[in-house]
Amino acid sequence: MPVAGLVLTLDPTPDALQSAQEALSTDPRVTLGTPQGPCLPVATDTASVAEQDALWAWLQGAPGVSFVTLAWMDFSDVDDFVMPSRWDLPRSTEEPSHGSP
Repeated sequence: MPVAGLVLTLDPTPDALQSAQEALSTDPRVTLGTPQGPCLPVATDTASVAEQDALWAWLQGAPGVSFVTLAWMDFSDVDDFVMPSRWDLPRSTEEPSHGSP
């Protein structure tokens, strides 16, 4: 079961926190933390990686939410997740850009 710790950055509107809390509190996969200014910490617990991906997509469009940041992730008990080696990632052949001369 993938478990994640996320920080939701809320819209700068007065009712954003209430809107987000109302929308998220109905989902048993989401545990709400204590709001910290414009940020709402949440924990998510799903049955699969695909379900976690779908939940994150939903969270990004949830009422009152403007941004989702991953703080922590645990895939330790997920059999269908294969962590790619960083050596297997495609390498860029382009020179890095360091601004204009």
